[in-house]
Amino acid sequence: MHKYKTHVTPANDVKVRRAPEQIIAEILQKKFADKNNVVVAIGGPGGTGKSSFAKRLSECLIDSEILHLDDYKTPRNERKNKNLFGAHPDANYMALIDKHLELASKGCDFDKPLYDTICGTTGKTEEFKVKRITLLDGEVSTYRQFRDKVNFSIFIDSAWTTQLQTRINRDIEIRGYTRDKAISTFLQSNLREFAEHGAESKNWADVHLYCEEDYRLVIESVAEELYLSFADILKKDMAQVDLSGLIVPVLTPFNDKNEIDSLAYIEHLKFLGENGIERILINGTTGEFFSLAIDERRMIMSLAKQYFPGIIMFQAGCDSLAQTKIEAKWADQCGADAIVSLPPYYLSTCPEQGIIDYF
Repeated sequence: MHKYKTHVTPANDVKVRRAPEQIIAEILQKKFADKNNVVVAIGGPGGTGKSSFAKRLSECLIDSEILHLDDYKTPRNERKNKNLFGAHPDANYMALIDKHLELASKGCDFDKPLYDTICGTTGKTEEFKVKRITLLDGEVSTYRQFRDKVNFSIFIDSAWTTQLQTRINRDIEIRGYTRDKAISTFLQSNLREFAEHGAESKNWADVHLYCEEDYRLVIESVAEELYLSFADILKKDMAQVDLSGLIVPVLTPFNDKNEIDSLAYIEHLKFLGENGIERILINGTTGEFFSLAIDERRMIMSLAKQYFPGIIMFQAGCDSLAQTKIEAKWADQCGADAIVSLPPYYLSTCPEQGIIDYF
C-alpha cells in the first residue's frame, strides 16, 4: 500500500542540527520501546550510502546488529551466465533471506552466508547473533518479497550521477573492475534491474533519505502517519513542507530604470506574509523565468528567503537545460522549499531540432 508522505526540510531556527541517523534512532527507540525482534530495512539503489548509514544508525542503537544482504548474492559466475546483476531478485538467495528474517523476527540466531567480493564466490558462513533490532543493509531489503517481515523501512535515493560515481570508485578500487565494466554494471544494475524490481519500494517506505553529491544525507520525507505520531521528535530539527493549498505567484517589480525595485519587492513579501499567505512562487510569472538575468533571479530568491516567513517555491526553468540544473541546485542550497521547472517558450517558427536539442 502506498504511504502518503509528509515532506520536510531543515528548520531555519535550529542552531545545531542532528544527523538523520540520530533522529531516526530516536524515532525507532520510541516507536518500538516495548517490542523485541524489530527488523528495519535500509534499501535503495546501489551507490547511495546505505552501508555507511546503516553503520552510523547502528552506532546510535546499542541494541542493534547489521545484516548485510550483499552476502546473500549468488556466485558472480552464475550471475554472469544468466546476464544478471546484483539488484535482480534472481541474483540473490531470496528464499534464504526470507528464512533468516523469519528467524530474526523470532529472536533466533542463525548461520548467514559470507560473500567474497574479490573472488565473487560463496560457500562460507558465520553465526549471526540476533539483537533487539536487526538492520537490513542492501538493495533488496525493501523489496516486495520481504514487506511482511519488515517493521520499518528506510529508502535512500540520490541523483544517478552520484550513484554512478560511487559505483565506479568502489568497483574499481575494491573489486578490480575496469572503468568500462563498472559503468556497464551501473547501467544494468541501477538503471534497469533496480528500476524494475526495487524502485516501487519507495512508495511504502517509512522514511526517505536523499544522498547529496557530497554524500551528505538529508531527510526528504516521512510517512504521514509517522510524522503525526512523532512530530515532537521531528520538529526539533525539521519543518514541514506543505505544498498543498493556495500558492501565490509573486510579481517582480521594476523601477523606471529597468532595475528590480527591491524595496517594493520586500514590502510586497511582507504584505503577503502578514496577511496569511503561506506559500509563494517566485521567478515564475509574467515571463520572469526566461527574461530575468541570472543575478536578478538570485536576487529575488535571496530577498524572499530573508523577508518571507512561509514556503518558497522557486521556478528554476531557464533558457537551457544546463542552466536550469545550475539554477535548481543553487536555489536548493539557498533554502528554497521546492523547485519548479518549466520548459522555455518557443516561437511557432522555432526549428523542431532546436526543441529536441534542449530536451
